[in-house]
Amino acid sequence: MTQKKGLLLGIDIGTTGCKSVFYDTDGKIAAAGYWNYEIVSPRDGWAEMEPGEWWRGVCNTTKEALAKLDIHSPHVLGICVSCANAIIPADKEGRHLYRAVMQIDQRSQEQTHNAAELVPQKIYFEKTGNYIRTGGFSPSVILWFKEQYREIYSKTYKFLAPGGYIVQKMTGKFTIDYSRASTAALMDIKELKWSDVICAALDIDSNKLPDLFGQETAAGQLLPEAAGQMGLAAGIPVAVGLMDSAASMIGSGCVNENNASLVVGTVSRLCYPMTEANFPLNTLNAYFIKETPYLAMAPTNGGGMSVKWFMASFGDYEKTIAKTMNIDYYELFDNKASEIQAGCGGLLYLPFLTGERSPIWDPNARGVFFGISPKHTKAHFARSILEGVGHATLQNSRQIEEKLQKFFSEIVITGGGANSKLWCKILSSMLNKRIVRLGHSDCETKGAAFTAGLMTGVYNSCDDIKRQIEVKDTFDPDEAATEIYNSMHGIYESLYPCLKDDFSNLAKITQVFG
Repeated sequence: MTQKKGLLLGIDIGTTGCKSVFYDTDGKIAAAGYWNYEIVSPRDGWAEMEPGEWWRGVCNTTKEALAKLDIHSPHVLGICVSCANAIIPADKEGRHLYRAVMQIDQRSQEQTHNAAELVPQKIYFEKTGNYIRTGGFSPSVILWFKEQYREIYSKTYKFLAPGGYIVQKMTGKFTIDYSRASTAALMDIKELKWSDVICAALDIDSNKLPDLFGQETAAGQLLPEAAGQMGLAAGIPVAVGLMDSAASMIGSGCVNENNASLVVGTVSRLCYPMTEANFPLNTLNAYFIKETPYLAMAPTNGGGMSVKWFMASFGDYEKTIAKTMNIDYYELFDNKASEIQAGCGGLLYLPFLTGERSPIWDPNARGVFFGISPKHTKAHFARSILEGVGHATLQNSRQIEEKLQKFFSEIVITGGGANSKLWCKILSSMLNKRIVRLGHSDCETKGAAFTAGLMTGVYNSCDDIKRQIEVKDTFDPDEAATEIYNSMHGIYESLYPCLKDDFSNLAKITQVFG
């Protein structure tokens, strides 16, 4: 490992916030900045973001972090951006022609159905490791633009992912990396190129797709105008970047096939690296790294989003109390939920706020509280949300491990949800596994910064990240809680099949009446 002196900048464009973190070459945080933004939902089932807000977030967080550095003029060796899944139509100047369509957006259901008739799902899976789905960087959303906004489609030079949009702002280049592109069901995951077969069958112009590269490839250098807005020097190498789940796996040191990780962000993702393309059928699958080429992911749309929704809708009193106590209101949320016993007195929560992906892949599914009785308080509902995400994770975990024919005794937890001791305890007992919490929770930015280090020769391979990983604590299953969760899980899994048709009928009604 080459020891170059300087800093590496890791940026993460998340679903609800942007982080910029400077790391030294030993993986220690030098300074960080955060910028919050909100998803725009102009209609039921739509989820959009103003791309300019991402760029403002990058500039503001970088400047915020720079202001915290002791160094007046830091030597930045490289920059890398990780990102959530979304799609932005952009012109030749990199200007967005429409808001970004986010991963949880459900508007392109008709296009998804039509595309599945044009190309058998078996072909999608053989070529891309995925099926065509609604939302995010997918052919169905591109087809939605082509059918609903022909002028925008015709003017689109490239369809960009969030990271690609930011990298274009920085370098002027239109790029996407293999990990982010592979979730689009348009990239041949083994050949690492856009699939001519699928693009031709769907009549999608592959020239409107950005150029494909490995994540640690240099897209270009930081342009003077972008450098000025970020408060940095021009000429810094900028990597093509990578998707957030891949960055989190790298940043947590989970780079080998005997590792498993649970990223509890706005969207929760259970991730398993693989050396062979032995993909489970109900997961979102992607290219990962050279050493471990594939990554199976089980996304739960309403992960941290469920907690955020609950507190925004019903937590005003708790926010006021938390302020008077000078503690974070999420800590108060945990304290209240901790007073309730495992199982919440028979209260179950289905975390389908914006439809669900793995394992049911139903855009019409919606959140449900089941088993409500007069004894249930706000604290019961709070804990049931944490347990509901746990049940969703357990359902995915069992299906994936059965497919892989391998039981994982421990899982590394990252993301904002890792800050909750209660949630870690619930997940450990729910999954009947040891939960490992690291000394750092911002694994996306750490993985991005490490990728910038690979680009610049600071590191030789992803295995070098293991030297930087420190375990903070571990959580082991509580046998009594595990027994309760196991007894209730069958009911949890039985609820969706009973409600599936009702979800579909409800979607039709809301389309008419709102």
